[in-house]
Amino acid sequence: MTVPATSARPIPTRPKGRPPARERLRSRSPAHLEGLARSAVESGWLTGVHRDMLDLVFHAGVMTLEQIARLFYAERPNPPRRAQTDARRLFKAHLLDYTAGVSAVLDDLGLPPSKAVCLGRAGTWLVANQNDLVAQALPGVGAESRAGRSPRAAPMRHRAWSVLRPAYLAHNLMLAELVVRVLQRDGAVQFAGELASSLSRAKKVTIGRQVRTVPRSLLRPDGMFRFPNGAVALIEVERARRYDFQRVLEKVRRYDEVRRGQQALWRGRWRVEAFPPVLVLALNAERHVERLREEAGGNRVGFLFRAWDDFLRGDDPLDGWRLWSDGRVVRVGRPAPT
Repeated sequence: MTVPATSARPIPTRPKGRPPARERLRSRSPAHLEGLARSAVESGWLTGVHRDMLDLVFHAGVMTLEQIARLFYAERPNPPRRAQTDARRLFKAHLLDYTAGVSAVLDDLGLPPSKAVCLGRAGTWLVANQNDLVAQALPGVGAESRAGRSPRAAPMRHRAWSVLRPAYLAHNLMLAELVVRVLQRDGAVQFAGELASSLSRAKKVTIGRQVRTVPRSLLRPDGMFRFPNGAVALIEVERARRYDFQRVLEKVRRYDEVRRGQQALWRGRWRVEAFPPVLVLALNAERHVERLREEAGGNRVGFLFRAWDDFLRGDDPLDGWRLWSDGRVVRVGRPAPT
């Protein structure tokens, strides 16, 4: 994905009005969703920028049109208007859905007012299957342009983001803002979401009289960055304002357990030799760090904390991260020592 390094003008006014009208979804069957996705791809109006946008919305869960404008339309005339126009077209094709109002959440986070979108039903099918679909509809597109897209099932949970509690919307909007700023800073950085960065092991369970093998989740980061020099950084977003140290401590200890006990798994999954650092973007970072130094001092995972307010004020999203163990300021993106 190539993104411009310039910034776009923010959407100046608070959006009003209802989403545009569109034809009602006649069926939610995979066959019907496949037909809608194929129609959009084969019609020719769905560009590579649209597919990259849908892929990022899939991983982030929710994005605002202002974030989309900054990342994908910064070099176009009037980026906010172009983002709104394309979002309406993707909405009418059931590739995007508008979420519930997020004005209060954006105000609380200090982000510009904007409408927010999540994947539509046909968009979820397209993102999960676009490797094969694009290859069939656009035979001239080489495999190198689709590198890094791993096959994955289509989780039909996208609609939940429009009705979940504000805390969950805040979590995803914070993640999206982090990703947008990092990709604006360096378009060569690769971002992968939760599905691509999670670690799991096969586990046998008894269901009735049958023994089945199911995945057992070990780690579920919110995503990961892979930098041009080969460095990798995992992402954890802490959106809760309520101080829940025990939950944070449990997550920190789980990372160290996986680092020590599952080396072959995370080395093969993330293609690294040393356990990568974990970026923790938190509303109340200082509260966590002080107690973690006392109660998890032997933990050897490189947790890098940054407060949300400091992140918004900073010019460089990769600089200003503080190592939890001693408070040193670290710039993200350098290879981890082996």
